[in-house]
Amino acid sequence: MKWQPTRRIKTINDRKRSVREGLGFIAIEFVMGLGVLMLPVAILVTVLPTWSERQEMAEVAAREAARTYVITGDSNAAQTVVRDIANNYSLADGGMTLELSGNPRLRSGEVTAIVHVRVPATAIPLLNANADAFTLTKQHVEVVDQYRSFAP
Repeated sequence: MKWQPTRRIKTINDRKRSVREGLGFIAIEFVMGLGVLMLPVAILVTVLPTWSERQEMAEVAAREAARTYVITGDSNAAQTVVRDIANNYSLADGGMTLELSGNPRLRSGEVTAIVHVRVPATAIPLLNANADAFTLTKQHVEVVDQYRSFAP
């Protein structure tokens, strides 16, 4: 019978050597992968719906403000419409502004409503961190009816 060496029992020095050789770093790689890859994607996923919501809100506000201004001829009524839309979306005061141009009393004229909305760069729900990154601008042009009658 030929002699065979017995298995060697791993000692603490063997474990230290395996760590130095690069074995056993799965925990560090997991944490780095989570922080470098998953966290930015998670932040982006929380921000994209807000960007889309603000874009749609600005389009609706510009359209409704222009129509209100053409029908009523009152810029305060158009401002009220924009303020109501901002309140419906729980937007802070001054988060949405309106600029009106054109004459609503001129037949076949054009009235332009330009709405500016502040859009957050980040929206982290648990930290309540909202940083304003840029201002989104939407406009709508409404044509005054050619055969419209005006009150004297």
